[in-house]
Amino acid sequence: MPRGDELGADGKISAVHLLAWLEHGRWEAAALKGTGMDDLFTKGRIAVVRSQKVAFFSKVGLGDTVTLGIGIGRIGTTSLEILQSMWKVPVDPMQVPECVAILTITAVALGADRRPAPVPEAVRSLARQVPANPQLADFELLPVHAPDFCWQCDVRPSEIDLFAHVNHACYALWADDVRQLRDRAMGRMSQELKRIAVDYVRETVLGERIEVRLQPLGLHDLAAEVRVGDEVRARLRLQTAD
Repeated sequence: MPRGDELGADGKISAVHLLAWLEHGRWEAAALKGTGMDDLFTKGRIAVVRSQKVAFFSKVGLGDTVTLGIGIGRIGTTSLEILQSMWKVPVDPMQVPECVAILTITAVALGADRRPAPVPEAVRSLARQVPANPQLADFELLPVHAPDFCWQCDVRPSEIDLFAHVNHACYALWADDVRQLRDRAMGRMSQELKRIAVDYVRETVLGERIEVRLQPLGLHDLAAEVRVGDEVRARLRLQTAD
C-alpha cells in the first residue's frame, strides 16, 4: 500500500516511482528460496537489466492495495526476458482486479567474474513462450538528433545501488523530471506518463555529471538520452496520454 510520503501533487504514485515498486518485486522474488528465481543470485551470480519497456493503465493512491506478478519469458544462452505486472486489488472480492502496469525486461546473467554466464537451469525451467504484449510490441527507441531541451545534474549518493553504479530506475526518473521541466518552460501542463522504454548503454557512477536531452517525436511522444560528456549512457522514449 502507498505511504503518504510517496504521493505526488495529484495524490497518486507517479509512474516512474511504480518502476521502483516493480524492481522491489523482482528482488523479493529472487529472495524466495526454492523458486528457481533465486538461482540468479547465488554463487556470486547476478542478473543486470539491459532494457525495459513498461505501459501504465491505472493510477495508485492512498488506501489502494496492489499485487505484483513476475515470470520468465524467452531465454537465450546468457539473456532472459522478465515479465512483470501490477494489479490493483479490488475492495469487493467479487470485482475483477484492475491492471496498473505491465513490464518487459531484457536482462543478462553474469557469473561471479561479472562476465556473461549461462542462465541457470532452474531459471530456464521457468521460461514460457508468450507473444509480445500489444501495448509494448511496437514501442521502439528512436535516436536523439536535434534536442530542444537539456538539463544537467551531478549523480547523488542516493542514486547509487549495491552494485556501486546508478540504479537503473533513476534514468527513467531523470528523463521524466526533465520532461516535466520542459513542459513548464513551455507553459503547459504535464500529462500522465503512459509508456516508457529504456535501453541501458553503459553504467554511470557517483560524481559524474549527467545531461538529459529531449527531442519531440510528436505531441505526446519524446525521445531522450542520458549522457556524460559525449558518451551516451542510456536511451529512452516517453509517451503521455493523448
